[in-house]
Amino acid sequence: MDIVEIDQPTPTETIADDGDVILIAGPQKKMLKVHSQCLCTASRVFDTMFSPRWRKGEMSSENPLEVDLSDDDADAIRLVCLVVHHRNNEIPENLTPKELLQVAIVVEKYLLTTAFRYVRARWLKTQNNFDDILVGNGYMLAAAYLLGDAEAFAAHSHALVLNTNAPYHYLMKEMPLKKFLPLEMNWLSYEQQCEVELSKF
Repeated sequence: MDIVEIDQPTPTETIADDGDVILIAGPQKKMLKVHSQCLCTASRVFDTMFSPRWRKGEMSSENPLEVDLSDDDADAIRLVCLVVHHRNNEIPENLTPKELLQVAIVVEKYLLTTAFRYVRARWLKTQNNFDDILVGNGYMLAAAYLLGDAEAFAAHSHALVLNTNAPYHYLMKEMPLKKFLPLEMNWLSYEQQCEVELSKF
């Protein structure tokens, strides 16, 4: 991660009043004032990033360190920060499948799986009210995979079998599912196996 300079000041959302870091997230450069200790406790990646060996200068609330996370989804970074700072009143009860996958991508990237162990269980509950059941469950499946939740992965795989007639390999046409679903999954073979199992009933 690179330290960046901001030519023009932009509004900063304060997640931690005594924060010593400004995260500059997403292409839109959303600025979030956070506390390095919260991030370091939750993530080995952030712990290394903010260690004296890697950072330049001292960090303080008066002179926060600016860190470029422009490659990440800004809303997902914000939600991750709310969780690790225990801002529970601002954490949504539910996320759309696409929102959840974006969060899961950030969680996996920064090794935050343990910190999200309990909140992920709520977000990964199976549901059947997606506009597109195949794609909706596909996003949930990918999120469960990235979050390391084997039970939720099995549940959403089951939901795909029971609740859709569309060919599963269509999921590989949906970005970013093509990138984050397990590449070793042979969807055509999987469809055939499912048909065999369902024929037994």
